[in-house]
Amino acid sequence: MVKDMAALLSPKKLLAQHVAYLYNIVLLPRLEFRLQTTLFAESTINRMVSPMLSLIRQKAGFTSVTPLSALFTLLPFSIQQAFGRFLSFHVAS
Repeated sequence: MVKDMAALLSPKKLLAQHVAYLYNIVLLPRLEFRLQTTLFAESTINRMVSPMLSLIRQKAGFTSVTPLSALFTLLPFSIQQAFGRFLSFHVAS
């Protein structure tokens, strides 16, 4: 699902803010619904969402070696960390 969305958005003329919005509002809730019975390790979840994060890096004009921490703090919009969101969802339910 993540790879399909990244492939769909890649050729579009979107700003990084648009892609981050789609990541936060569309993709993460869909993944949350699909993963509501299972909690994966943080490395597995990071691997799952990496195509979208690399697309956000590309659209923002960052290099591919920009650390994720910089991606989460430097951009003028908030990108949610998938593992933290899924973990809080599992604890709440």
